[in-house]
Amino acid sequence: MPLQKSLASRLRVSKLDKKFQEIVMRIRIVFMFVLASTVLFAAEQMSKTEKSPAYDKMKTLVGSWQGTVNENGKPLDTRVRFKLVSDGSAVASWLDEDTPHEMITMFHMDGSNLMATHYCAAHNQPRMILTTGGDPNRLVFKFKDGTNIQADAGHMQPVAFIFDGANHHIEEWTYLQNGKEETTRFNFRRKQRRTACFREMTEYCASGRRCGTRSRLTKIRLCLFTRPRGPLALPK
Repeated sequence: MPLQKSLASRLRVSKLDKKFQEIVMRIRIVFMFVLASTVLFAAEQMSKTEKSPAYDKMKTLVGSWQGTVNENGKPLDTRVRFKLVSDGSAVASWLDEDTPHEMITMFHMDGSNLMATHYCAAHNQPRMILTTGGDPNRLVFKFKDGTNIQADAGHMQPVAFIFDGANHHIEEWTYLQNGKEETTRFNFRRKQRRTACFREMTEYCASGRRCGTRSRLTKIRLCLFTRPRGPLALPK
């Protein structure tokens, strides 16, 4: 009798386990269905933007750039970084990042118009709109409106992006102050991460440290794929 009771008890527990597993499985299926429906609904609700060759051109700038700018007749070093953000719907540009004069510009579509909003160190935010032109390698934005721009306040007016291949571009920013316009020209070349990595590796090997082929390749891979910016941290 005790053995029969034990077997019957085990059978009841086994049936309960199976029912519990079936309930859990059904909950999982319902949850996945609801999640998939939510994602599809959200995708359908996203604002639809028109395709623009000009915006596609701006997206080719994604990456880090180094360059020079003339200020009072003297060439100064400068840098800019472009990044695709907001699910690819905007291009963010950081000029002289991590400096007191850091400025951000956002590029995005507004219907069929390519817009640029510049967050200036002058504490205003001019908005520019792309003007139509026949040269796909020269994109010119003209001033449209802005915020925090008083009648006598200086602010950016037109800005031009001139593309010269995949690794060189020029930016011309025109500032309006007291009725006078002054254009500043930035000359940028794409920062080549691979070149920097090999240069750092060469310096590391030349310092007399152990630098076998396998060790050298490992450190170059670390430089290329694990550090988006900044020097490679090599062991001492």
